[in-house]
Amino acid sequence: MSADIECEPVNNPVTTLAPKTTTISTDDGLKIGDSVCITSDIIDNFCIERGTFLDNNSLKTLENPEEHSFHCLLGVDLCKESGYQVIGDKNPDTGMHCLGFRLDDTDAVVAAGQAYGAEGYCTSCTGDSLAPGYGWLATVRGTVSELGDGSSGVTGTPLLTDIEILSSDETCETVTVPLLCLETAPVPAPTPSVPTGNDLQVGDEVCITSCIIDNFCIECGTFLDNNSLKTLENPEEHSFHCLLGVDLCKESGYQVIGDKNPDTGMHCLGFRLDDTDAVVAAGQAYGAERYCTSCTGDSSAPGYGWLATVRGTVSELGDGSSGVTGTPLLTDIEILSSDETCETVTVPLLCLETAPAPTPSGLGDIISAITGDAEDCSSDFCENQLADDFLLRYCINVPGGIDPTTCEGCTITMQTIYDGDAWVAIAFRNDGSMIGSEAVIGVPGEVPLKYNLAGKLTTEVTPMPDEQQTLIDATVAVSNGQTTMEFTKTMSEPNEIKITTGAAVSVAPNKSAWLAHGFMAFIAWGVHSPWAVEASLFRKYFGAPTWFHLHCAFNSAGFALTIAAFAVAVSYYNKEGNIHFNNSHARMGLAIFVLASLQVLAGMLRPHVPGPGQEKSSVRHAVEMGHCVSGIILLACGFWQMREGIALFAQKYSVSAENEDKLTIAYWVWIAIMAALILVGLASKSKLANNAEDSTAESSPQATANPEVSVREGEGGTELSRHSTQDA
Repeated sequence: MSADIECEPVNNPVTTLAPKTTTISTDDGLKIGDSVCITSDIIDNFCIERGTFLDNNSLKTLENPEEHSFHCLLGVDLCKESGYQVIGDKNPDTGMHCLGFRLDDTDAVVAAGQAYGAEGYCTSCTGDSLAPGYGWLATVRGTVSELGDGSSGVTGTPLLTDIEILSSDETCETVTVPLLCLETAPVPAPTPSVPTGNDLQVGDEVCITSCIIDNFCIECGTFLDNNSLKTLENPEEHSFHCLLGVDLCKESGYQVIGDKNPDTGMHCLGFRLDDTDAVVAAGQAYGAERYCTSCTGDSSAPGYGWLATVRGTVSELGDGSSGVTGTPLLTDIEILSSDETCETVTVPLLCLETAPAPTPSGLGDIISAITGDAEDCSSDFCENQLADDFLLRYCINVPGGIDPTTCEGCTITMQTIYDGDAWVAIAFRNDGSMIGSEAVIGVPGEVPLKYNLAGKLTTEVTPMPDEQQTLIDATVAVSNGQTTMEFTKTMSEPNEIKITTGAAVSVAPNKSAWLAHGFMAFIAWGVHSPWAVEASLFRKYFGAPTWFHLHCAFNSAGFALTIAAFAVAVSYYNKEGNIHFNNSHARMGLAIFVLASLQVLAGMLRPHVPGPGQEKSSVRHAVEMGHCVSGIILLACGFWQMREGIALFAQKYSVSAENEDKLTIAYWVWIAIMAALILVGLASKSKLANNAEDSTAESSPQATANPEVSVREGEGGTELSRHSTQDA
């Protein structure tokens, strides 16, 4: 799952605060070769472009540079490799610092920072206990070697060479004020004669031709069924199955997005569509049948990328945020072919300004298995109630450009809240055993530390070495009768248990239970039930009563496994706090359970097979017919149900699309074999019945004693019986 994180706007200029010296030079007159001196904070470009600190995404980079940890600045490769710059003063109106000057010698910056930062806050820092751990304020001198590309981003600032990084106590004879502190960077002007989103009012008509996307995949950041593709970068790759065949996506609602920004490669958000049913109906009529179970389009219809012309009336203007709820809501919508053109195209507001795109979460990686609801655990805290009095909250901090499925460089911020005054702990383990696991333990009044759990005795619980005590912002406190511990931990650290997305039992629980549910369901409906049918169809090869005993045994075993699988599902739905039978898979499971129970009951209460020379009663005929029809229905439903179960498990536990496809192919190959055997059995049974009828016709009365052939089917098999009748 790709995880580029869009950034807060960095064009935060206007006027500056008063400088610290009486002489001021503004860089709007800068030339290559000019000398620059400035006293301000040094920040890595990665955190500037990200908009928040990598190790504390609740703080905006240019709003809180004094909170930037030396660990983040100097201990994370992504930050170091992005380069550094010294920023300008804070704008009192916006509360944001402007960008300043890029520094060309990264090694020199890192060396100076390591010498300055406190040893305990940066593994490579050598400063004493009085040295800072947050906020690198320094005086920087250098010579302009480039003027920047004119943008309002990090590459738009001048580049300094021959840099000196000094203590902030060193003053500049002449302070250079960065250009971006003096003026507002231009915002791209809207195309003339095209209405723009910032002119919209409730009641205005809108027309736009673009892709329709579900809000769930927009907020997720990547497609639910292909987490290697970014939603707003690749809308043409959005499958109709994901768009229209997944309840999470349908229930989240839809919107038509704006054009792609050539600089970021991402589409902006556009307009929400209020009538979900109308959107789904239009999509089902448009999409290719083979790509969406409910789609009705022919073979020429698309299976990926829903490009459409949308018309509607603005009913709400949005909440002003940069997320899906910040876009205007359209009512009275018409969804037309993309060949239909708009007389006047409306440009969405979020296409006119720099706004952070929804943060990808790696959905399903560490998230929704707890509550069953989709949550974005990379932009806000998700919660798991581990016990009645113990709550775990966590947030995944995913750096830009990082794939959450590997999450190299990711950190996790965890918060435990215990109802009482006590020490608290959270453990990480590979195999479910306490022994050999690692834990973070917090004692009120002390700093939380990482421990190795070598055994169950107190003496076997030991702190990790100092070089492994790398927790960030670790605190534990008691307030209002609750003990709260909070810390940020790098998810992959040398010689420690790796925290991987989707692997932690506490975050994606009950995986074994749902595996057992699926396994039992497959054996019941993918193995035993087809075998029971085949035993009946191939009865002439098994002979009586063997075929009947096999038929009963397979059906009984299948029904027992169905009960067990149903019980597991109901039990763990309760445990996970989900609403029962709230999706098609759950409702189908209930229907199969009820119908299978009736099938077994009917089999137990069926009338006995008639004896030789007797005809079947009408009740017996009805029971046999009902048994066959309901058996076929159950088998077909079971085949569909198991495929849906594979998809749900893959979604819940972040199984890769490749592995899901492999399992799905293997499943359908097996089902095809079972279905083929059933068809052969049906053909064989039909042939046997025809032969029996031919035999009956050939044995018509020839003499005073006529052989009479009767065909009898039942538990004992198909029999041909012959007896004589005397002429009167």
